[in-house]
Amino acid sequence: RPQNPKELLNLCHAQAHNCVEQIFGVFKRWFCILSSSPEYSLGVQACIPTALCMVHNFIQTHNVEEIED
Repeated sequence: RPQNPKELLNLCHAQAHNCVEQIFGVFKRWFCILSSSPEYSLGVQACIPTALCMVHNFIQTHNVEEIED
């Protein structure tokens, strides 16, 4: 257990960091574009993670088998 506010902040930060790392791990398995260095402009690269989040959420909301067909 955290003993002071600084330790609590560090604990929360570490948990958030682990969560983000896990999410990017899932995204890298689903979307190969994140595993390689894309040859897109910086502006397009900045939009890719957000777009992939939306695609991922869409797939999770709808039937995956129907989308794959």
